[in-house]
Amino acid sequence: MDKPDPKHDQERTFQQLAMCLLAIDRGRDLEELAAQTRHQKFGSYYLALKLAREERLEEALTHLRLVMANGRQPEAASLAFKLLLHQAHHHLQDQNYEALSQTLDEALRLMPDDAEAVQEFRQFQETMPFCYLRLGKRFEVEKLWHQDFWRLGPAAVHKLALLHHWSAQYGEKMLIAGKPLAVQNLDTLWHKAIGYWVSWLNDEAYWAEWSLSRATIYGSEISAADLKEIRHRLLEDHLPGTFRYYLDEHQKAGRQEDARRHQTYLTKLRLERRTDAAWRKFLAKKEYLSQTLEIEVGRGVPLIGLIKALQRQEQQEDCFGSAPRDGCPRCAWEDLCRLGNLGEEPTISISDLGGPILAADMNLTNLVSRIFHMQKYYYREEEEGERLDTYLSPLGLAAILLEEKKSEAAFRELEGIETSMRQTAKGRRLRAAILVDRGRRRFESDGIDAAMGDWEQAHLIIKELHNKSHSPAFRTQLNSLESELISQVVRGCLREGNALRQKENYDKAVSLLQKGLALGDDEQLRFLLADIYCDQGVRCTLDKKYSQARQEFERALAVKPNFTRAMEGKSTTYNNEAVDILNNKGNPDKAIKLLEIALQHDPNNHGAKRNMAGAYHGKAIKKMKELDYAHSSQAKVAIVIEAKKLLAKAHEYDPTNNDIITDHNHLADILTKYFQGR
Repeated sequence: MDKPDPKHDQERTFQQLAMCLLAIDRGRDLEELAAQTRHQKFGSYYLALKLAREERLEEALTHLRLVMANGRQPEAASLAFKLLLHQAHHHLQDQNYEALSQTLDEALRLMPDDAEAVQEFRQFQETMPFCYLRLGKRFEVEKLWHQDFWRLGPAAVHKLALLHHWSAQYGEKMLIAGKPLAVQNLDTLWHKAIGYWVSWLNDEAYWAEWSLSRATIYGSEISAADLKEIRHRLLEDHLPGTFRYYLDEHQKAGRQEDARRHQTYLTKLRLERRTDAAWRKFLAKKEYLSQTLEIEVGRGVPLIGLIKALQRQEQQEDCFGSAPRDGCPRCAWEDLCRLGNLGEEPTISISDLGGPILAADMNLTNLVSRIFHMQKYYYREEEEGERLDTYLSPLGLAAILLEEKKSEAAFRELEGIETSMRQTAKGRRLRAAILVDRGRRRFESDGIDAAMGDWEQAHLIIKELHNKSHSPAFRTQLNSLESELISQVVRGCLREGNALRQKENYDKAVSLLQKGLALGDDEQLRFLLADIYCDQGVRCTLDKKYSQARQEFERALAVKPNFTRAMEGKSTTYNNEAVDILNNKGNPDKAIKLLEIALQHDPNNHGAKRNMAGAYHGKAIKKMKELDYAHSSQAKVAIVIEAKKLLAKAHEYDPTNNDIITDHNHLADILTKYFQGR
């Protein structure tokens, strides 16, 4: 049997006394009891009950606060909670929003842990944020709607988008008006506005529900085309237009830093949009994730269950959502786990988390990263995954600046990123891509030499990356970048090479085209380089420098085998050299050998054929002159036969030459008569 506890018995006695005094409406006696320090909790509690009956709510709450000051008293807290809600109704009717927000704040702290109390408080849940807004307490509103995010999802995103947008607008106007304001805080507001704005406008489910609710209220449906136009204007015109407006205003006022700030917002908005769109597209195939995590991946996914599944997948203890223990090891989920405002059954829509700003603000960056890399591992050939990988990384802003063709800004952004990230494969690839585009810009502004410097660096990086193992999607993007590099190099080298050619600056043109071909083999560059070698070959030919000319044509053929102009040019050198020999009464046999080589290089060289015919014709005529010194008939016949053969050879190369035909026929007649006479 338990021993009697005198102190406990005494407390029960005074509690019963207080109850009796309340029952017989002895308020003065209750006040006296409450004034006694050792019995204050009983006297004050029951006095508060009496005062509450008399609608003297504030006095009742004062006594209850005295009771709770010495430690949490469940009965006192429960009564205070109910009285505060009652008081809140009065404040709401009186539109006393400051008092209402303070009252609801206190009620929330005292709310009992039971379903009935939660249900009672829920009637004010939508009211509280607007009370705070009227009082200018933005942080309190943000905190409440952050909590709603885990329960309402898209609806909370919509509210947060408008909250941050309005708050940032107000701050910007104050700044323009010359009011002191921390730009860093304004920067944060605009970033959050971007993140939530993009997610809200890209959420198909939200807009489907919005369209349905509008049809229910107004009795008419909004067309798909009109809905698309509304979203387009809000996303394409409203927020970007806001940034452009302030950019212009700051520029007019000479506030260049603030103007650049809004230029940066436009870029970050584009990054958030591209990332969000790429994420939704990449996450459209959810079968692998659902199968791997053994959880249905879609809208309204239980957050705790999802993260526990990820922990198990990574062979960690699935402890997320449990109360943090003493000595709990640091882990990737720590910030989210200790957040403490997730609600009872937090849920998320995975497809809505793609924007890096929104994910960071909701402490979901790690979750997004884990899900993305699981999905990317399975869909290794998806180029969308490679693009998204860059957007989600610290390289994202530099990548968007590059897409905007702002290569100098992209390069500066890249240089500000940690070295370890810059040296990753995707970091190196991005650097090469920036160099390719910067080379394009420098070609127009600074000339081909500056451009080639960037393109040569890009070529070395691409070559380095080609020697390493990558996913199929990465390899595809790398090949595409290499093609773009070659395209830019070809465009620049062709334009500059032709300009140098017009100026007859052949050496510089050749050097440039050789560098271009070293960066990427291209038929157009080969053609131009071979053509310029031929130009030099022609020039040497005209100067009768036949050996040097043939060297130039050989260079052309080395660049472009069987290049017609080079073959013809080389043929011409042998022909012209042969003609010079013939014109100078030189050795016709040597000329014939040169002409044979000429025709080997260009069988259609009609000039060489005619010159060959002329050489044989000349030899035939020279042979005929030997008849004057021949004494015997046999010797004369031999001379005629030999001369006739030479004329036949001449006729073979120039069958329409009448002189050759006439001489050939004359010799044939001589031989006929000679043999008939015998």
